[in-house]
Amino acid sequence: MGRLLPFVGLSVLLLTGCFREESPERTTRVRAGDPLPVFSIESTQGVRYDSQERDGRRVLIYFFWSECPDCRETTPHVLDLWRRIGERDDVRLLCVARGGGDATQEKAVAYWDGLAASVAPLPMPELYYDRDRRVFDLFATQEVPRFYLAGSDGIVRWESAGNYGADALQGYLDAE
Repeated sequence: MGRLLPFVGLSVLLLTGCFREESPERTTRVRAGDPLPVFSIESTQGVRYDSQERDGRRVLIYFFWSECPDCRETTPHVLDLWRRIGERDDVRLLCVARGGGDATQEKAVAYWDGLAASVAPLPMPELYYDRDRRVFDLFATQEVPRFYLAGSDGIVRWESAGNYGADALQGYLDAE
């Protein structure tokens, strides 16, 4: 029995997916009910977003890392949601590629451009690149993909780390 224990432990790790040092509950800094942190970020196309400017729209923030397997699985669902909602005047989609490690803006843009063909002829949502994780670190310490939905008043209504399909994301938007 003693010889089986290491094998059983390794099997459990392999079957449960990615090992994370901390749970999303311990790595989250901004929760539902909190105000959006104060930040400003510019897209790769020069469009600036300022969290303090209220334009009457809700904002769905999607943090991802272009090299993350979970993010690569989730991003097409986010783009499917984008196809559904387009450029609605009641919600803004803020897609933020997280920097750090070997992640570069060039890699993030190449990844984003590669996805653009899948949403043609619709325009892609703006891509924001958080080079030094300055914005991401206001929200969490780790764990992507990660979502935050804030109301038009700037109060976070929903937050979560994990993979979501377009239907689930649409449900969160519709419930708000």
